[in-house]
Amino acid sequence: MNGLIHYRHCKAFAGKFAATGAAIPASLQLILDNIEAVRNWKVQEPRTIEKAMAEGKLDPSTIGALLHDVVAEPAKDPRLVQQQALAVLARQFNKALHGTSGDEAMAALRPAFEQSITALEAARELGIGAETSAEQVIELGNKAVDAYRTIPSHRATLDTINDVIYSLSYGGDFQIFPHYPWMAIGAGSECVMAAFYLDGAERDMFGAARVLINDGKIRRGGRWMRLLSVSPVKLNSVTRAREIIDYWNSEHVAAEQREFVQTHPPYDAAVHR
Repeated sequence: MNGLIHYRHCKAFAGKFAATGAAIPASLQLILDNIEAVRNWKVQEPRTIEKAMAEGKLDPSTIGALLHDVVAEPAKDPRLVQQQALAVLARQFNKALHGTSGDEAMAALRPAFEQSITALEAARELGIGAETSAEQVIELGNKAVDAYRTIPSHRATLDTINDVIYSLSYGGDFQIFPHYPWMAIGAGSECVMAAFYLDGAERDMFGAARVLINDGKIRRGGRWMRLLSVSPVKLNSVTRAREIIDYWNSEHVAAEQREFVQTHPPYDAAVHR
């Protein structure tokens, strides 16, 4: 869990989520509403003898209670109290993304994701690939041309959803999964994002990560057409993505242990006398 979460990270996540057109889960919206309430909090002036005199509320019957209130006033900087409250809420938002709220967020994004991925899959079935040119599409017929024309809007939808997924990856603000040593150098974020998109743990995570590293400036279908050539694509829950990452980590640890056994023969006491 990233210990440097700021409330602005939460607001940025909400902005990316809103850009997808999906409604952010109520559990996360409540935290965001609390953040706004704390940000808009106006500190009331403490009660003082001077203020009571100016308001004409100071007399022998009230001065004792006023002095008691003044003594009881905490000697805290209101700005510090506000900053501490915002920090607590930001950590709560981060923690929520690790569990049920994270799964609910993916569920909210899934309908738009599936609609766009299904459209790209249909285009692939018509013969359109990641490198297919407009001239080649014309030769495929009218249905292919119609499908080709819709690709940019579906690509934009998927890229917007990917912005949300990136926020949860190693390079994002929340980093809800660890960055294991086996993750390719410079591709930690992409390995995490791949776990959100692969339809099974046995799929080629590194192949998917290499596709996701690409900035998308390739033909009309961008990285998504290429990703479909690596694996069937779906939007996994946070829980499922964690399971896929754990599977790859256990496989890597097992491979390291096998390599160690092969390269380090058992200790022979007789040889070392």
